[in-house]
Amino acid sequence: MFIMRHFLIFLTLIAASLPALSQTSVYSCDFETWTGNVPDCMVGTKTSLEADSIQPFLTNASYGMWACQLINRESGHRRLTTHPVTVYSGITYTIGFWVKGHGNIRTGLYDSRVSGSGYAPYNAYIQVNSNTFTYQTQTITAAKDFSAAEFILSVQYTNPDKGHIIVDDLEITG
Repeated sequence: MFIMRHFLIFLTLIAASLPALSQTSVYSCDFETWTGNVPDCMVGTKTSLEADSIQPFLTNASYGMWACQLINRESGHRRLTTHPVTVYSGITYTIGFWVKGHGNIRTGLYDSRVSGSGYAPYNAYIQVNSNTFTYQTQTITAAKDFSAAEFILSVQYTNPDKGHIIVDDLEITG
């Protein structure tokens, strides 16, 4: 009985560590390459930010030389989305990024699910009001297998006093 209990504890510990070990990069964007005002690694079909509201940011990126400034002074949210990526039903994805500035940012997912016009419920807004980058993560679960999914950065109430919202080094794992 003693050996069996320790064996079960051992298996439980192994099983608990598997999700962390199996996290693989699904998508990343360092915002280092741009074509005009469009970061080469972003602006999927579900992007709703106007072209002049997505800007290269050259002053003190979190890593490298460039970051991405997102501008939306309105209460309604606007989206910057990834290029299409494949997601799988029931898999929880972690969206991590560095952010500074002033405004609200949250994450989401378009996976063509039956409800919500194909969008997953958005995560809660992160209120940003800082001249220093902080690392943020949020998670979201895909509702179905879909080969043209887009992960979302959604912004609202950005303020120019600290440069609106500035994001850098986006990485999505699942």
